[in-house]
Amino acid sequence: MGTLLQEFGHDIVLLHFIDKILKKEGRELFYIVSPAEGPKIDIHFWNSKEDEYTSAYGVSHPEYIPELYERKNYSREIFDKMNKESRYLEQKWYQELSRQLNKDLKEFVLGYCNDAEKIIGDLPDIMGFEKNEKETIWAEVKFEGFGTEARESVLKQFKLSKERGIPFLLVIPKRPPYSREITNKWIDKNLPQDIKVYKFDMDIEAVIPKRSQIQFLEVTRK
Repeated sequence: MGTLLQEFGHDIVLLHFIDKILKKEGRELFYIVSPAEGPKIDIHFWNSKEDEYTSAYGVSHPEYIPELYERKNYSREIFDKMNKESRYLEQKWYQELSRQLNKDLKEFVLGYCNDAEKIIGDLPDIMGFEKNEKETIWAEVKFEGFGTEARESVLKQFKLSKERGIPFLLVIPKRPPYSREITNKWIDKNLPQDIKVYKFDMDIEAVIPKRSQIQFLEVTRK
């Protein structure tokens, strides 16, 4: 049960980071988001009426792209059948993003994610794009803490982002639930200076953090 709650907490921090930090830095056409719960991949697109990014899965489920929603490794035949039965192609958000990209959105997302996964094994939690398909940002959220395994994963993502010229942001807890506080000295010693690091603070006694409790602070690198 603790793991499930951590996944919910991870996704709350992830969405809040987009709303409070990334939204201020730019106005991307959309983000590819890798939540811990829900769809395997979600697409967050700019909603000017609400002045925020909107979850495509949230507004169109169950009429969402099967291959971005299903976490199971179905055969090509089953996915083809699911694609024919799904009505995601009729969704206005899907049609509009495909029009602005000037190509099919699903084809672009799957191609991009498969390419990145072949190299680094797992996807960053957030990947931003402009209308011309230009990659604008990668970000990774580590809700539980930042141990050795997490560091190795982040360094793989950072290496590829650096090769592609994409800014990389790391979001970590100031006080992890099960370990000591992550100090700025530790960050400088263990992470490349090019990685932009944000710490988030919240009520660690809360079972699931509320957005109003989460505060982000950019770490000043030497």
